[in-house]
Amino acid sequence: MKRILPFMILSIGLAACSEVDKTASITEEDTQVIATTVATALADRNDGVITELYDLTSALGFGSVLNTSGPFAPPAVPPRPGAGNKRNYTRSYDPATGKHVISFEHSVTANDITKSISVYHEFIYKNPAGAFVQFPGRAEVATLAFTGRRQGSVTTPRHSSQDLRRATWNMSGLQSGSARILLNGSQENSGDVTVKLADDKTASRQYAMKLTFADVNIAKSFRADSTLENKVSGTITFEHTMKHTLPTGEVREKTNSGSIELTGNGRALLRIMGIRAIYGINLSTGDVDSGS
Repeated sequence: MKRILPFMILSIGLAACSEVDKTASITEEDTQVIATTVATALADRNDGVITELYDLTSALGFGSVLNTSGPFAPPAVPPRPGAGNKRNYTRSYDPATGKHVISFEHSVTANDITKSISVYHEFIYKNPAGAFVQFPGRAEVATLAFTGRRQGSVTTPRHSSQDLRRATWNMSGLQSGSARILLNGSQENSGDVTVKLADDKTASRQYAMKLTFADVNIAKSFRADSTLENKVSGTITFEHTMKHTLPTGEVREKTNSGSIELTGNGRALLRIMGIRAIYGINLSTGDVDSGS
């Protein structure tokens, strides 16, 4: 039987401590912490990877990946959970380096979600000849180099978080005629997490996690279901370190690794090394289920 994993998350930082235990058995609490932090790192509702992809493909007038393959207006897209508005938006361009810089604040209080995120993005667009592109909405773009960070808090009925996320990505295949976009790079997340378990129990950990993307595929096909969540496929590997302070004051630290399979249907399958169960993640909402 599948079950939704409830969760809550607190403030930032993974302080240095004792030797990391890479051999100890993983507990059910640990697996829920890992599933929670992975889902939060990915899901659009939580300003995760999917949100970053929406921003990357819509910033600076470039539009959506939906219309990089032709001059068609995309069909109506279902409302995005927690999309909200951007405030204090600034942007600049340096023609000497080709760098676009964008910063804004993303705040939402609606539909059982409250979040406040500070965002900083640096982009470099290049055309097929390798030259910088100042106006990506008006010229052919082939590649995008991106670095950025998101920092802030998210609260839902099942979880709250305050963390820092840093990404360094390269995207290729943006030019017309290409059937797909390839994403390579990494993202690092860190924070304190308290996962709400059954019977109102909780599990608290500090964590740091690195996601590695290798040829993650973003389809550019034009179809009725046009959400980005349904266009991403491929595998992300991760390493996840968490620190747990016991009631006795003893501090234990564990590192776990695994993979995240983006299935191209709005979901991801999380596999943790040493665990037989496979966790399903909704890339839109961040809901997690297990049972396979």
